[in-house]
This record gives sequence, C-alpha cells and structure tokens, in this order.
Amino acid sequence: MSWLKIRNLKKKFYLEDMDVDALNGIDLEIEEGGFLVIVGRSGSGKTTLLRILAGLECETEGEILFKGRKCGPDSPLPVGMVFQEPRLMPWLSVENNILFPFLPGGISGELHQKALDILKMLGLEGYENAMPHQLSGGMAQRVALGRALSCDPEIVLMDEPLGALDYFTRRALQRELVRIYLHGGKTFLMVTHDVGEALRMGTRVLVLKDGKIEASIPVPLEYPRDRHSETFQSLLDEVLTALDDA
Repeated sequence: MSWLKIRNLKKKFYLEDMDVDALNGIDLEIEEGGFLVIVGRSGSGKTTLLRILAGLECETEGEILFKGRKCGPDSPLPVGMVFQEPRLMPWLSVENNILFPFLPGGISGELHQKALDILKMLGLEGYENAMPHQLSGGMAQRVALGRALSCDPEIVLMDEPLGALDYFTRRALQRELVRIYLHGGKTFLMVTHDVGEALRMGTRVLVLKDGKIEASIPVPLEYPRDRHSETFQSLLDEVLTALDDA
C-alpha cells in the first residue's frame, strides 16, 4: 500500500471569460520520510498542489489517498503549512504564535513545555516572550515553522518558505531545515523556484510544467551536499533541462 498517493488530480479555475487549468492530471506517489521539493515556472501549479494537499483548495477532479483512505473535508491530511511570509499574529508572543493551533484556551504546562522544546530545536531559546516585530525575518520564519510543527503533523508543507530572505539567512535556514528533517522523522514537501536550493535539500525533485509532472528526479546525495561535485552538477543540468521550454 502506498503511503500517500495522488491520482489524476486536476484543478480548474473559472475566471470571467476563460477557464484556467492549474493542475492537469497529477499522478504521484510520495514515500514516507522523504523530502520532496517541487520546482517549476510561475503558473506551473506548484502552489495549487500544496494548497489542495493542505485543504485550502478543493480539487476539480481526482483523489488523494493517505494510508489507503480517501482524503477530503471530513478526513484531511495530517499536515502543517509554512507560507512564504511568516504570517505571525502581531498581538501574540512568540510562544503563543507557536501554540496558535491550540488557542483560544489556557496554555497548560504541557503545552508551555512543547513550545519551549520547539524553540530550542529552532535555536530560539529565550525568545518565547518576544513579539513578532522584535524578530528578524529569519527568526520570524523559524517561528512560523514551529507553529506548523506544534501539532506534530506527519507531513510538513512549505510554499517558498525562504523566498523572501536575504542570501545569508536563506543559506542558514536551508541548513536548519535539513537538520530538522533529519532528526524529526517527518515527510517534507517544499515548493521553490531555486533549483540549487532544491538539490541541496531534497531527496527527490519534482518538476511541474503546465500543471503536469514533467520529471521526477531522485537525489542520491548525502548531507551536507557539495554543489561543486560532479553528481550535483549533473543533477542540476537534468532539472534545468526538464524546466527548459526549448
């Protein structure tokens, strides 16, 4: 039995004078414990796929099967979602932003300890009482990741989570996400426009084009990855070739 299976997934958006096929028949099996990175040009369907998996959009056709059961509004996937912007609640402390899925209600000692454990894992010890406006962009995105992890999801979805960060912060968080992935026992699905980032982080790179899967490329490299290695450069060429319209 496949762990997560997507069958003939389609999504059509109806605009004023035309129909747009955002997804045009996605067939995909996702293995437990992998780090799948999805790349593609703007409009290829990357974010739409993630939003359907997160339950934020409904598919037009097709189905999603998780451990053999069909997913839907009454049986959603066990996911946590990280967006491109942190989307923190500005009136809540860092701790309460991480525990936002459990609010409203009092914060028990157990939940308080959960937040402290997550902050330690993210390298944010001592910031539990800080407010979002007191954080750097990289710190705020770590808090957003902590919020996604607080419900202990089996799948972590990330839509361009590092896209708004400067180069140095982005590279640091790439390493941080890999560390969390290696020690967290969760399945990661991430969207990015950066092919190098995809190969530094993913165990498989999925190339989307016009709402369809153009290529599914395994990345058989150990962490940390040397972008100057022959294998890395060969994989880079393979992904770029799949993305090329020529």
